[in-house]
Amino acid sequence: MADGEGAAFEAYARTGQRRLYRTAYLLCGDVEGARDLTQTTLAKLFQHWHRASRADNLDAYAKTVLVRTFVAERRRTVRDLLAHNRNAPRPHPNPAPGADLRVTLLSLSCSGTPCTGPHARCPSSPTWSPARYGRATGGGPGPGRSRSRAPSSRSPP
Repeated sequence: MADGEGAAFEAYARTGQRRLYRTAYLLCGDVEGARDLTQTTLAKLFQHWHRASRADNLDAYAKTVLVRTFVAERRRTVRDLLAHNRNAPRPHPNPAPGADLRVTLLSLSCSGTPCTGPHARCPSSPTWSPARYGRATGGGPGPGRSRSRAPSSRSPP
């Protein structure tokens, strides 16, 4: 970078730093984050000063760089957080707290009370015959379609 370009950047950095800091503070919400974002933006402007100095509105160009830098850092933070959470070992549930519930559910399924509802299935207990299940649920001889019924009128796929 030539001395003239370096002096031009330095002059812009002295005058524009305060405006960039205000915008950065509005984006970040804290002093340290705003300082870091302002310095990163000025570093990027310095790196590409030959292009930035030719912009029609240098302040608008600098604020665009600032906002895009902010968004990129946020995306990176979220992506790193998601990657960390995906790779973190998941804790195994302790089987002791659910043991009482499991025993209760097992005793209910073998108690002789019929399961009702749209997705009820015949319990695997030998005390439930298909006929008993049908009488208890008000349906046919068992879960599912009886073989004696005619097939549905839907055509095969």
